[in-house]
Amino acid sequence: MSSDPSKAQELMAPACASASLEQRAIAVRIPIPLYFIKFYLHLSLVRDTRVATRLKEQARALLGKTLGGLFLFYLTLVIFLPLLFLALYMLKSWLGIDLFADRHLSDFFI
Repeated sequence: MSSDPSKAQELMAPACASASLEQRAIAVRIPIPLYFIKFYLHLSLVRDTRVATRLKEQARALLGKTLGGLFLFYLTLVIFLPLLFLALYMLKSWLGIDLFADRHLSDFFI
């Protein structure tokens, strides 16, 4: 395979034609010949067009944090509310307070 510059330009022509001048304002192509292989170092100076992508990713991250926070709040309620009621029931029993005379909590479930 020969490393003819005209062939390289012919191969690069479709890629360069599809890129607008606005997207690639400055482009430098430096050939680096190493014995039987020729490498090209291509440097481009372009304007950052990833702002929309960054905003979309930030919105997605915010949604994930919000849903994660809501799930954590729900999990906290599911775990700690029964423990709170059990602690209050044990306190009530320890103090000897009867809410319903001659009945216990187990009577309601059996």
